[in-house]
Amino acid sequence: MHDGRKVLDVHGHVSAPVSLYTPVLLMLAANSPMPSAVKTGPMPPVLPYDIGELEPAVEAHIRQLDKRRIDAQIIGPKPPMQFGWAPTHIIEACAELINDLIDAQCRLAPDRFLAAAQLPQRRDADDSTHMLAELNRCVLELGFVAAYVSPNPCGTRSLPGMHTRYWDPLYERAAHLDVPLIVHGAANRDERSNDIFLGFQLDYQAEEYHAKQFVLRGRVFDRHPDLRMLICHCGGVIERYPSADRAHMVADDFVDNLFYDTCAYDAEFLSAAIRQLGPHRMCFGSEVPSAAGTTRDSAGRPSDDLVAKIDEFGWLDDSEKGAIFHENPLRFCKAFSSLT
Repeated sequence: MHDGRKVLDVHGHVSAPVSLYTPVLLMLAANSPMPSAVKTGPMPPVLPYDIGELEPAVEAHIRQLDKRRIDAQIIGPKPPMQFGWAPTHIIEACAELINDLIDAQCRLAPDRFLAAAQLPQRRDADDSTHMLAELNRCVLELGFVAAYVSPNPCGTRSLPGMHTRYWDPLYERAAHLDVPLIVHGAANRDERSNDIFLGFQLDYQAEEYHAKQFVLRGRVFDRHPDLRMLICHCGGVIERYPSADRAHMVADDFVDNLFYDTCAYDAEFLSAAIRQLGPHRMCFGSEVPSAAGTTRDSAGRPSDDLVAKIDEFGWLDDSEKGAIFHENPLRFCKAFSSLT
């Protein structure tokens, strides 16, 4: 809680331990899709699957939320586990499995978690129509409230930009279902970064910034006025141009369409991003539990303890903090109202 209101977190990921991704390894090794192991259960000795391993992981996740004063969180796929570079038939089977894991976590703690879907993004498709079947399943059958999309799911920057007509079927369906989209990087197959530890993080910043530029300059919300979209990690990179520079910036605010989260662990970067983008379009997002155990300062405070960090920003007034922690997440994802 913050100032008597629930803290709503738009940026979290499923807590499934690595052992529950065993079917993905087997599918990749055999180049053969399998039914979702969440539904079928173990197939010994090939697949000694135990969905019961999810429960302690979820309990640990909730303990971390409690320590950081977070009341509810949207959880989606782990971006590196989206496998957008895999063969088409494997991508689709992986999405089904991971969405079933997300659903299972939300059912274990329905008062704390809301579900965001992984979509089977194919690099060889003519448009985004192929994503709609899984989106419909997740929303209409499982009750998911959002969906993740990557601007670069296969890591080779071969997908059309997020302003192009390629995306229109997905945008139209998401708007019709009243389901917002969460834009997050996924893969990095740039050979220059092969020897860089966690090189996929480089893709996150670049592709999320590109998505912001494409969506705004490509006038996506003129075509889809009811679409809501959030770009993670403060939009990837903050702007180096002033807002009055119309050659580089878009005049329209699209404040009810385009949002950003606060998932940035360096305090100076986060401060600059909120100042530049404006607290009226920032949604609290922490990625808890994350940050790989890093600390923010000499006092040893966790980097992802962002409620405390944002609360320390004295240049934000109480109403602006309330907007970030509560009101903006509600505007972005109306389903949060079921938990408030």
